[in-house]
Amino acid sequence: MDQESTYSIGVVNWFGGENRQTGKVNNFGFISSYLSEDFYVNKNDLTNGNLVEGQFVLFEEQQQKNGKKSATNVHILYPKLETVEPPEHFLELLSIASGIANLVAKFDYKNHLVDWLNGPHGEIVLKHFNKEMGYNNSYLDLINRSDKSVELFCIYTDNSSIAELYESNIDPEFIPTAYLINNIKNIVSWWYSLRNVEHKKHLFDKGLSFLIRKSKVRTDLSVIYNNDELKEIVKYIREEFPLEQNTVEVINKLDSSNTLMNEYLKGTDIQTLLNNKISIFLLPECYVSNEINAVIGRIQQQNTAKDVLLDKEILNLIVNKASYIESLLHDSSDEIALSFTRLLANELPLNMDVITCISESERFELLFREYSKNFNLEDFIQSTIFSRYFLDSTPFTKNLPKWYLDEQIDAFFNDLEKANAFIKAKTPNQTLSFILSSPTYRIKAMKACGSVHLTNIVRLVSLLSDQDKAIEIKLLERVNNCPLSVSDIPSILPLLPKLGNDFMSNHIDEMCSWLSSLDGADKVEQLPNVIHFFDTSSLLALIFKGALTTNDIGNRIHEVDSFVLTILRKQKADVAPYVRDAYKNRFTSFSDFSSHPVFKPLIAENTIVIKKEQIKWQVYNKDLSFVYEIENTPEIAFDPEFFILAKMLPLINERNTYTDIESVVLHEIWQGLLNGSLDLNHPGLMTLFPACGSLPSNLSCEAFYWKTLEYNAYTKKYQPEKVYLCRSTPCRNPQVEPDLNKSYLNYNIYDWLSHYGVNYEHYSQPSKRDFAIKFAGYINRIKELHSRLNCRCCGTLMKPNMKYARVEATRFDPKLNKFVTFAVQAAYRMTVFHCGNESCAEFNNNYYINHCLGFKCYELIDSRDIEDKCDEGRYICPECKSCCSKHRDKYGHVNNGESDPIKHKNRYGSSPFIYNRPNKD
Repeated sequence: MDQESTYSIGVVNWFGGENRQTGKVNNFGFISSYLSEDFYVNKNDLTNGNLVEGQFVLFEEQQQKNGKKSATNVHILYPKLETVEPPEHFLELLSIASGIANLVAKFDYKNHLVDWLNGPHGEIVLKHFNKEMGYNNSYLDLINRSDKSVELFCIYTDNSSIAELYESNIDPEFIPTAYLINNIKNIVSWWYSLRNVEHKKHLFDKGLSFLIRKSKVRTDLSVIYNNDELKEIVKYIREEFPLEQNTVEVINKLDSSNTLMNEYLKGTDIQTLLNNKISIFLLPECYVSNEINAVIGRIQQQNTAKDVLLDKEILNLIVNKASYIESLLHDSSDEIALSFTRLLANELPLNMDVITCISESERFELLFREYSKNFNLEDFIQSTIFSRYFLDSTPFTKNLPKWYLDEQIDAFFNDLEKANAFIKAKTPNQTLSFILSSPTYRIKAMKACGSVHLTNIVRLVSLLSDQDKAIEIKLLERVNNCPLSVSDIPSILPLLPKLGNDFMSNHIDEMCSWLSSLDGADKVEQLPNVIHFFDTSSLLALIFKGALTTNDIGNRIHEVDSFVLTILRKQKADVAPYVRDAYKNRFTSFSDFSSHPVFKPLIAENTIVIKKEQIKWQVYNKDLSFVYEIENTPEIAFDPEFFILAKMLPLINERNTYTDIESVVLHEIWQGLLNGSLDLNHPGLMTLFPACGSLPSNLSCEAFYWKTLEYNAYTKKYQPEKVYLCRSTPCRNPQVEPDLNKSYLNYNIYDWLSHYGVNYEHYSQPSKRDFAIKFAGYINRIKELHSRLNCRCCGTLMKPNMKYARVEATRFDPKLNKFVTFAVQAAYRMTVFHCGNESCAEFNNNYYINHCLGFKCYELIDSRDIEDKCDEGRYICPECKSCCSKHRDKYGHVNNGESDPIKHKNRYGSSPFIYNRPNKD
């Protein structure tokens, strides 16, 4: 290779192709070298052929003035003509050990190099592989992949001897398999000749690993060697080296007739094999059978009763064959049989084959007692071996003797007489099911109910089925009739819903004693888990007796609250008789009851509830004195529900227009917001103006009726369909239809207006022009604008600029007993706001804040954020580009040239109604 030139091998990334700008064919491209560097190449730098993507090329590296690399003297190597000999620079490059290693590391280059080796010039290429540093594994990998691997390998290794090849440290994985097979006898002879035993063993282990992976080599070995020759090799290995799993595995795969295996195992017992970690599954069945019988024979010849110690694998083999177990259990002495049974119980508990063999022994009871010492009936029933017997009592009792069942069931009932039996032992679910399914044992269970300890009854009842009601009744009678100690109470609490009022009445004092016995930590830990067992009556009685506080009952407070409300309404409370007794024993008067720490805050809250109900009764009866009651009850006056009813309903008379009513009520709402007495987030506002789900959750339903045409596939005609829209969104749950059949306590604004004679212009067809719908819309606008009405300088709520004409309205004054006319500013029309804080830098600066007037836009227009105005001086909406009615009527919307009627048609299609511009009132 030239001293001044650097040659490299690469693959063409791309070359040529049409230039998108000029439309001509490119005469250049790029080559990626085996070192992953990119080189620019021009057509003039080719020495042969034309470049295409994926070609294997040889090129001279050049450095351009701009620092980038380019390729010259580019020679196409692959695809190539068979007559073309490898270029000199290509052969020189292959002689560099590091170069070939980098080439082989890339799969594409590797394939190209193998193609060269397969071609007519393979030997020429091979001779240039550098061997100065020894045999290179990268070269060997290429040779092994070629079609002439054996021939090329011999050339590369110069027909070296087996010893020479070994000394060269060639990786066996890269030696052609055919070469190994052809020279196997030479390899074995060389291995025989080695004197260093450790070295010999090392090579033997590597050879075994190799043979385990190479099935073809093992197959060809059995062809090359006859059985006698292989037997001699196996015999030599057995004498020379210790027993190993890999050796057994290879021998097992070499000869299916077990001839070689028997030779290898000759004179070796099974325990020795297991000690050497050799799998029994690789051993001939005949060998294993003979060895197991020999083990059994040795056990039976023992004269002592010491434990029989067996390897776990041998034990598994014995158990897998009934004849082995039978031989040990039936043909051995009592001492040996017992010792073996004990071993089986520890190593193979609840094994069906073991139990079957025991049951067929003449020493059945002796052996079964020994085997079952560590188990109880529940263990046997729960084990999978008995799952197929459980439904059929005959096979089940055949394997478990009756005397054993009787003993276990007697023990079960004896345990139930002791406290907390289920805590000390495994829960006997299946045992109980078995007892109840057996007529004999079921009668025994009925009799035992009278002696079951109270602490076990809860668990027993939970295990009973619907067919066991008679037993459940007996157990509950046991709880009712048995003396109850404080320590028993936690165990019977889950039974309270089943025990009834009489039990609680009889034991309320014990319940109080138990609760009093709990210190703070115990109470915090235990009460949340058991409080739900007490019904409302027991909850109240325990509160009356001072055993429970507000903190103790948690979310159950609503039940107590309901009781208080019932008392305040002077209605009969649905509670057990013992609650009334507890009440009389605790309180001497209603005043005493009202001062109790649990009931005092509830009475205060519910007094307001009662007051509200009384006011609603007045409202329902159209008794206008309700206004006085609201305004003189501070807790109610600022509830938006009652505030609006007080301001609105007295105005409903023939002397006021709906516009006047709107003006007055909205003005009052603004004043309430300004002075901080009205909270838009108060739930009372949503009670009066309920939500429907079509708008955001904090906004009220303002649905209006819309009639559209829907195609009926059956009649093949368009038919009218009644729908509701909330701001052009389909309303699936409209709240605007009055429902006077429900309780007046649950009336909303639409119900109250209907009750006071304010109905929709068209029956059951609310429109956006109707008073109730407009009112709901105004409330929503107030909520949405309110979020913008804080001064950005000092944070106080801005005031509306009152420049608009005053509106006169008339309402009946119950104090004066006559109608009174008064003036009010139309605050709901206010769109200009200013800060009223004299110390603020923004004091009295006016800002325009309103909703966009564009069709269905509703974007907030805030002059603090928007500067663009039309030539009429109106702000341009950043969302829909609307500005004023003049530009809308003359030009349509600025953004898309569509007027409101066009947008209506696009939205509602073939609706039979003609679009009407909304009223400006």
